[in-house]
Amino acid sequence: MNRRKAGVCGSRRSRDRSQSEKRRVRRDPDRVLEEKLDSILVIFIPPIATAPEAVANAIVEGSRGARKPVLATFMSAKGTPPVLAPIPCYPFPESAAIALARAAAYGRWRRQPPGRIPALAGIDLERARGLVERALAGGVGWLTPPDAEEFLTAFGIPVAPARLARTEGEAAAAAKALGFPVAVKAVGPQILHKTEVGGVRLNLSDEAAVLAACRYLKERLGAELTDFLVQAMVPGGVEVIVGLTQDPTFGPLVVYGSGGTVVELVADVAFRLTPLTDRDVAAMLDEVKGTALLRGYRGAPKGDEAALKELLLRVSALVEGCPEVREMDLNPIKVLASGVRVVDARLRVGRPPAPVPSRRIAY
Repeated sequence: MNRRKAGVCGSRRSRDRSQSEKRRVRRDPDRVLEEKLDSILVIFIPPIATAPEAVANAIVEGSRGARKPVLATFMSAKGTPPVLAPIPCYPFPESAAIALARAAAYGRWRRQPPGRIPALAGIDLERARGLVERALAGGVGWLTPPDAEEFLTAFGIPVAPARLARTEGEAAAAAKALGFPVAVKAVGPQILHKTEVGGVRLNLSDEAAVLAACRYLKERLGAELTDFLVQAMVPGGVEVIVGLTQDPTFGPLVVYGSGGTVVELVADVAFRLTPLTDRDVAAMLDEVKGTALLRGYRGAPKGDEAALKELLLRVSALVEGCPEVREMDLNPIKVLASGVRVVDARLRVGRPPAPVPSRRIAY
């Protein structure tokens, strides 16, 4: 077929489709219109000579049997007529548009395929539960650094190696055993945020530097200081935070975000209910702007995103296996070119409160 004949045939097919569409519109115009719409927002600003009740009745009557969302904006000085109760009604169009956008986003989320909770190797639940029960029996709230490290290791969460020292000499010996450079951190019942009280000394390259750091911390913190934590330095990487908080209504929430000392300042975080699926952790990473740093932002070396996702899944398994963990703050976590390392960890345990009566959300 030459080009001229092909053009004629194409034009004929186009005309046939157009005629068929016109006949369909004539047969059932309302059905065709509804197919072309995703939702309807009726905006009514009552003029002086119009009865708002009549308009409200017309909106309700016109929406009967509708298979698409119908919303209304009813700007009446007397408020929304009661007859409009079946229709979501808002005082301003902007409010209606925001609500509709939320509903559309929820619909997209519902249509996504369900995630998967993968099986994780290397979890010693019995060992972890033994640490929790021992802490609860002793009336301990916050776990000591060695117990926190052992607890995380029981769930296969990699932690930067560290040793607890009571004296300056023990700290120097621990540093030598770990290998230089090291960090020395202040430990004490009242010291929760070490950086805020100046309780961290980094990149100590020899025994003399470790001894000087210990003396500095003792002079600065006085009786608040009970021990020194000597930890191997973890160079490079991107700092992130992973934690756990308890919501009074929904229960445990896992948090992921940009970490380090600016975490509360930038508030670049994402939350999810447990248990986490593979789709949950992927979505959490995508929601946080700082994740771009792991993905080679402006030529920076990429971090091990797969290892970070696995760490989030292991934290979810920790929450499910040990509900006595009431609060957890792993910050910073260094995401390296290969693997991740928890550099600082705070964990608080306690007996879970009795569940409050509430409706369970099910999908």
